[in-house]
Amino acid sequence: MAETLEVTVQDEAQPRGFLEMISQASRDPSVSVEKLERLMAMKERYDSIQAEVEFKAAFSRVQEKMPTITKHGRIMVKGQVRSTYAPYEDIDKEIRPIYTAEGFSLSFDSNYVPNPHSATAPGSLTITIKINHRMGHSETRSVALPIDRNEYRTGVQDLKSTVSFGMRVATIMLFNIITVDVDNDGQKTTEPITLEQKNQILDLIIDRNADEAKFCRYMDVQKVEEITQDRFQMAINALHNKGRR
Repeated sequence: MAETLEVTVQDEAQPRGFLEMISQASRDPSVSVEKLERLMAMKERYDSIQAEVEFKAAFSRVQEKMPTITKHGRIMVKGQVRSTYAPYEDIDKEIRPIYTAEGFSLSFDSNYVPNPHSATAPGSLTITIKINHRMGHSETRSVALPIDRNEYRTGVQDLKSTVSFGMRVATIMLFNIITVDVDNDGQKTTEPITLEQKNQILDLIIDRNADEAKFCRYMDVQKVEEITQDRFQMAINALHNKGRR
């Protein structure tokens, strides 16, 4: 006759948890290995369910505390702000204390997929965010992105830009974060570069054998002199890095 697994509770002195039951059963010579294995499997299933319950409860509390993030990043087109975004660094600074207080931690992974139709054209990068809870349960979210290529960046910088964007998108997606524009009332327009800075850029364009029109499109301006002070160093770095792939 097949053995049956039976647990009874007669009084307060009886074991109250799976660990106590397993410990008691392991000392009982009449309990077979099969019964012990079934007890261990039951314990693992119970722990897994409890971990998921704790995860969902803690995640719900985190969601209630998620702040609205201000978009300090800017994408410029022809000297004008085309769109704004919240950089990953800003998001992380705001939300890390909230999710770590509830026992969560984040980790990221990436997987590059080459372009199947071309050996030289860029492929895509899948960024995966994993949220782990101290009770053991974890979940993942993924986002697939094309490689953000640009003539005035190195291949490593292209990859870094794509990874940064993917981390930002995945985090916003995971926590359902809301981002809002900066209130620019009363702010002054950033000053354009000086004549000396303009000449420095033009000299570098010649030295690096760069296409001035393409470079201006990269900087989102029509003419070099429209580059603003806050983007001057970006322009210099781009020209220094041209061709370093």
